[in-house]
Amino acid sequence: MKAIQWIGIVFAVLAILSGCTNNRRVIENPTYVAQNTTALEINKVELNDTATVLYAEVYQPPKSKMRIDSLSSLTDNQGKEYTIRTIEGITSGQQYIMSDSGKVAFKMIFPPVASNAVSVDFSNGDVNAGAWNIYDIQLTNRPLKVSLPKYFKEAVIDKNAVLPPVEFKAGKAHLEGQILNYRRGMSEKVFVTVGSSFEYSPASIVLLADSTGKFSGDIDVFSVHPVLVYWMNNGNRCFIAPGETTSLIINPSSRKGLHSAGDNSSMGEPAYYEGYLASLSTEFNQINPDLYSRNIDSNESYLSYLQLLGTKTPETLKTFYLDEYQTKKAVLDTLNVSPACKQIMRCSLDLFYAANITWITYALDEAYIFNHQLENDQKAIDQYYATRKFNLPDDFYNVLKDFPLINSPQILYVQETSGCANQWQAKNMQPVLSKALGTDQGTLFDMMKVAGIYNDIQNFNPVSEAQIKQLPVAYQELISKKNNELLQQIEINKKKTFTENDITKVANEDVLPFILSKFRGKPILLDFWATWCGPCRMANEDLKSVKAELAKKGMVFVYVAGENSPLEVWKNMIADLHGEHFRLTAKQWDYITMTFCPEGIPTYFFIDREGNIREKQVGYDGLAPMKEKLLHLLNSNK
Repeated sequence: MKAIQWIGIVFAVLAILSGCTNNRRVIENPTYVAQNTTALEINKVELNDTATVLYAEVYQPPKSKMRIDSLSSLTDNQGKEYTIRTIEGITSGQQYIMSDSGKVAFKMIFPPVASNAVSVDFSNGDVNAGAWNIYDIQLTNRPLKVSLPKYFKEAVIDKNAVLPPVEFKAGKAHLEGQILNYRRGMSEKVFVTVGSSFEYSPASIVLLADSTGKFSGDIDVFSVHPVLVYWMNNGNRCFIAPGETTSLIINPSSRKGLHSAGDNSSMGEPAYYEGYLASLSTEFNQINPDLYSRNIDSNESYLSYLQLLGTKTPETLKTFYLDEYQTKKAVLDTLNVSPACKQIMRCSLDLFYAANITWITYALDEAYIFNHQLENDQKAIDQYYATRKFNLPDDFYNVLKDFPLINSPQILYVQETSGCANQWQAKNMQPVLSKALGTDQGTLFDMMKVAGIYNDIQNFNPVSEAQIKQLPVAYQELISKKNNELLQQIEINKKKTFTENDITKVANEDVLPFILSKFRGKPILLDFWATWCGPCRMANEDLKSVKAELAKKGMVFVYVAGENSPLEVWKNMIADLHGEHFRLTAKQWDYITMTFCPEGIPTYFFIDREGNIREKQVGYDGLAPMKEKLLHLLNSNK
């Protein structure tokens, strides 16, 4: 009898163990509705009675930093939250420096989720501070369904499509769309970057999605423009034009382009199009040949490229580029795409290599500085520039005549056109291009002319009506509007108050101690910047809300610029840059930058209440890391 009882107990234990084993589920390459990063990918989820395990990979540039917060969490579809227990492969809460492979794999281990949970959100911290978030990770092996709204008529690719003639006229383009599977908690901001504009790095227009994910807006334009519509990590190209409506459906569930996409091709395309040039937009987003890069996809390959450049002279590098161009053009000729698509790609290819040829000397300079390890030796760099001579022959750039498309109206279909036009204008390349192309008239020259005037406006230098009337008619209305907005802003700025500190009589070596002495006992972010520094201005704009929040808690923000920031431009910019401001003399600025920030600007010093420099940071590495450092500084030495 006892034997029978023991047998029963054994069978019961086995049944329990069997039940535990059967509760283990594995989802390979899980689908999810959306994510706000392309860096983090979840390629497997393991569910059992003791834990929920996310197998993750991060892809970032070598030597860059990433961190998985020790308070990272999952939230299931019923609202229950599960805080991370541990991480295997990296250390939670600490910065990890990416290896040369640009990839790191690890496991994130959470408590077991409820047995009836069908999806979870992953959060790596405060999404408003730039933390990684992935929404609705599916806990079944059944992929999500991608269904377009009934009102939407998806475009079909027309392989016979040709480009419509480019018309120059000021007006408004209407852009509208919807985000599939949108829900509360996801970002409502849709960023629209308009290419072929006046700006070198055009600011994004922000459209707000409603509760159903729909968004729309009217955009000032002067012709056809390529547009990048960006929501979270999802960027899609399309085209807009005066009086036309462009519609798209954003599908953030698409797995295309991800390293761990697996066989989830059923998740569809990243976007679908209707309206203006919808067929062309569809084709462009499905055909993306590697025509414009040199496979420089890692730190190692970039360094190898610089080493290659170190073996070149201007003539041999030009030959190298021309050979590469012919190879890429041959590839383009074989593509089964519409004439319209092929013409834009050819314009883009011509622009890319024309730009490379005009920047040969700059490429050789960069290669020399790297190959001779001069990056951190400003004195040696200055000496190099003072003595190096290339002695280019007069006809060196005449080869640009073989790239006539760069001056055609069709160049406006290319996203990078405004960047090239701005750089050529800034480096005074108009005479070189005019000589090679045999003219100083055409779309490219118009854009360079407009870029020069627009840069004046951006630098708080109003232009006259006479200058505006010298521009092509299509540009006049928009430039006049921007100029009037500047004049109004200048008048507003005159009424604003800001703290400007006089430091001109302080000895060079005493500048930093003088600045710090004024704020002793307070945590300080010391920002070395300039009005002409694009990354500086971008960072200041990005950090506005964080600075306002931390200033109320006692943080002091100190901005240091030099005389190379024009006085009136500087005064107008700091009117909206709240904090303490110092404008150094030329000699002070040279001493400070050579001594404390030879690597360039922006450079930040994180200074504690005792006046100690806790950390020096060169460059802006994003909102989330910066906020974390500032909070740590604020809470130290209390």
